[in-house]
Amino acid sequence: KGNGPAKDVLIQEDVPTQLQYQEGYRELEYEVGTLMPGQSKRIQLPLKAVAVEKMKNTISAITAGGQRVKHEIDLEVVAPKLTAQSDGPTKRFLGRQVLHQFKINNQGTANATNLELVAKLPSGLRFMQANNQGLYRRETHAVYWSMAELAANGDAAVELLTMPVEAGTQDIKFDVVSDLNQTASITQALNIEHLVDIFFDIDDLVDP
Repeated sequence: KGNGPAKDVLIQEDVPTQLQYQEGYRELEYEVGTLMPGQSKRIQLPLKAVAVEKMKNTISAITAGGQRVKHEIDLEVVAPKLTAQSDGPTKRFLGRQVLHQFKINNQGTANATNLELVAKLPSGLRFMQANNQGLYRRETHAVYWSMAELAANGDAAVELLTMPVEAGTQDIKFDVVSDLNQTASITQALNIEHLVDIFFDIDDLVDP
């Protein structure tokens, strides 16, 4: 902004630990060269956010004559954080329908987008129905849901109805994945038992 040339201008950047340069360097320098009066130049520095945190980023410019200026900016890295929960009976008898509920929560500081939910059924459970447009695929024996977005501190739930057809351990694996490689999973434990047939006789040998 002065009336003389700024010679050998050098830009310096100390990359905060919450950010990352392409090759892991922390102390960066860029040679701008000479800036004439009124001249400006824009340089882009691509950095990758690696930690969800608030920070300050400072960039300095130095001339050959020793003049130094700096600019500091406050930054905050935000990201979604998904968790999964399940609810439903842990024991059931053969031939009795089971209602399972799976809940997802976004405990992060940003919205989660393009969520894909899948409940993988064991061989001993027959699919009956699902809410929220859940799609059952016979070839994978799994139920799929899709969500466009889940707000920060928001939650959502899906339900699934099955019929036990085999006794034994019949656990359901529930997985969630969204943009930015956010994942969550949980296993709903379920034990299927046989019904016991009970009968009794009364022998009335001596009439009262």
